Amino acid sequence: MKTCLIGILVLFALDLTTRAARAGEPAQEPLAPGSSASDSTGVEAKVWYGAPIVITDLAALGALVGGTVLADRGSDAGWGLMVLGTGAYLLGGPIVHVTQRGAGRGFASLGLRAGAAVGGALTGALIGGAIGSKEKCGGNDNCGLSGFALGGAVGLFGGGLIAMLVDSAGLAYKSSTPMTPALALSPIYHPSTHQAGLALQGIW
Repeated sequence: MKTCLIGILVLFALDLTTRAARAGEPAQEPLAPGSSASDSTGVEAKVWYGAPIVITDLAALGALVGGTVLADRGSDAGWGLMVLGTGAYLLGGPIVHVTQRGAGRGFASLGLRAGAAVGGALTGALIGGAIGSKEKCGGNDNCGLSGFALGGAVGLFGGGLIAMLVDSAGLAYKSSTPMTPALALSPIYHPSTHQAGLALQGIW
């Protein structure tokens, strides 16, 4: 009986100590709807997830370059590789963004890639056409057209390359809130066995 009474008194003292310690802690603001306990205790950090995008872009570049070489040699497989590389370039990065950040970031990536490639091709074509204009080609009527085509190809490649770099280095980040461990001791008592103890509760 004495042991039981001493155990109850010890538990009561521990409970008072725990309550006093919690009362001395600064009050926390209520969590906003949709937030969790980890949001209030963790520190927000940015995480880069661009590795799959870089790998996909390298594969797309390889397919495009290889397809161009094969097509120039008259192989029908070259056109298939070029189509495959174009699809990987346009859709590879956006798919990764959709899985990590949602549809909004995916559409932004798709717009960046398409816009940069088209804009680069138009700019390059205009510059190439101006450089290879008929006035500077003498009597060669195809000189201007070849400059136009070459400039467009260079601009297309340059615009796509810039889009790849911006997409993987600038857009491939997401916010992450790491869990902060939170521990608490709570006294427990089992009347049936007359045993007292402490329960360790935590979030980690």
